[in-house]
Amino acid sequence: MIDEMSIKRQITWVHSDHKGVGYVHLGGQQRGIDTEIGTNALVLMAVGMKKKWKLPISFHFTAGLSAETLSVLVKQAIDSLHQLNIHVIALVMDGLRKNLA
Repeated sequence: MIDEMSIKRQITWVHSDHKGVGYVHLGGQQRGIDTEIGTNALVLMAVGMKKKWKLPISFHFTAGLSAETLSVLVKQAIDSLHQLNIHVIALVMDGLRKNLA
């Protein structure tokens, strides 16, 4: 399951990590880290089909995510699940045009 939602544009200081949270960060596909503040939160979640379970597998602050970048993040998530012997049989998301690219 993939969902992206608008969030308040702000940076929150995490004292234990000595860093601000809320900047755009896409894991291996970094863009604008520590310079661009995220305006959306993207969550990728695995959900059981036969048993009731949910597992958030990826969370990113974004700002204007392209269809190509979203595709890379989804493929990385699916690859990670396959390495854990979790078989992906469906991808569920809302109907935004960029999700269909």
